[in-house]
Amino acid sequence: MRITKQMVQTQIEYLNRTIFGDAETYRRDEQGRWQSIPERYILDHSYGGYKLCRYCNEGGACLDITNYRMTARELYYVVTGINTVLRLDAHKPLLNSMAYAEGVSHVRH
Repeated sequence: MRITKQMVQTQIEYLNRTIFGDAETYRRDEQGRWQSIPERYILDHSYGGYKLCRYCNEGGACLDITNYRMTARELYYVVTGINTVLRLDAHKPLLNSMAYAEGVSHVRH
């Protein structure tokens, strides 16, 4: 099956919804100008490759999450893997907070 840019974008939207509750990456300010939403994940597509990036500020500066450009298929599998781990580990913050309340430490010495 061919992996398209839209399929990769859908996985990144799912990643943003999982972490932040919505898939929005831009919003309007008081003057009606568009601003990026810091810490949101985006798809960077140029030079024939794709990268997963994260906005650093409202001006649109972004940090590369993947170190190099990939094919759509490679990035699709990377983001799908991230989403799978987040979905499977969704219960762990509750378990970790319960362990912290009981004084259990997971730090290896």
